Amino acid sequence: MARIRSIKPEFWSSPKIGELDPYWRLLFIAMWNWADDFGRGTCEPRELMGFAFPHDDDMTVGEFRRGLGGIHRVFGVKFYRVAGRSYYVIPTWERHQKIDKRAKASKYPAPDEGEPFDPETWQVTSESGNPAESSEEPAESSGEPAESSGGYSESSVLEQGNRGTGEQGNRGTDTLDQASPDLERARATDPSKLNRVLEPDPAESIPDTSRGYPDGFERWWATYPRRVGKRKAFEAWYRAIGTRVNIGDLQAATERFAAWHAQEGTDERYIPHPTTWLGRDGWHDDLTPRRKQGPAARLSDEQVLMRVLGPNGNSNAPDGFVDGQVINQKQIG
Repeated sequence: MARIRSIKPEFWSSPKIGELDPYWRLLFIAMWNWADDFGRGTCEPRELMGFAFPHDDDMTVGEFRRGLGGIHRVFGVKFYRVAGRSYYVIPTWERHQKIDKRAKASKYPAPDEGEPFDPETWQVTSESGNPAESSEEPAESSGEPAESSGGYSESSVLEQGNRGTGEQGNRGTDTLDQASPDLERARATDPSKLNRVLEPDPAESIPDTSRGYPDGFERWWATYPRRVGKRKAFEAWYRAIGTRVNIGDLQAATERFAAWHAQEGTDERYIPHPTTWLGRDGWHDDLTPRRKQGPAARLSDEQVLMRVLGPNGNSNAPDGFVDGQVINQKQIG
């Protein structure tokens, strides 16, 4: 059964939440509703997707898994599998929850009873693969948040400051502990190594762009046929080349994508935003040319007469019609 949680307004302006597409921000909130009083929830894609997005019939399981992958990377939510069933746990739940009348134990198994997996690929991983796991020391059991160390992690996103009544579903209050990310400086991209896969430290923040963007991104940005939302596009580009695609392959696919839309004469309004295209792995798209209907070929006067009169000058066609064409009788005598 889903539980009532309240979200503090500052959640929506949190710096870290900006790394997720709006759909996945909502999904992260839904996962707090879906979790039990110990921060654990089931993670069967169609079940959780049905709860979070009951009216979005066009969403695919693949897209949903990519959203879970983003939440895993950004907030360090752990995904694990026990006896063939998939679960997730919000690792800092105990640090930020104050729940009266909580159940004595979770109805779901603990992470150490199963094996971790990547929610995007659905493949088993090692424990060390948790990208956003905080290095902070655990807070005391009072439920108060740990002091910020200047970095930003999932532990500073949702804090339940007021008391709720647990599994009965009465209201608690999840709040946002505001913290600013201590972003790493951008690593310069060597243009001579465009065919190398960049593999940033999974725990590394999106690089600061106050001194400009890497050359590799600038080249990609100049190629993409719709240039809007540059900072968000850089974040999506950076994550893509770090985990899902070779930077050279991405550049080549983008050039094909731009050429295809130029050839098709696509109105820019119908070209996806760069963040959207990168988020759905658009470099895998099948760029099949759209069939265009040209003007129907017109018959010459001689061809019209031949069809009307026949080779011997005798017409068997209805008056005024030849193969669906209306003939001006005055033009043929």
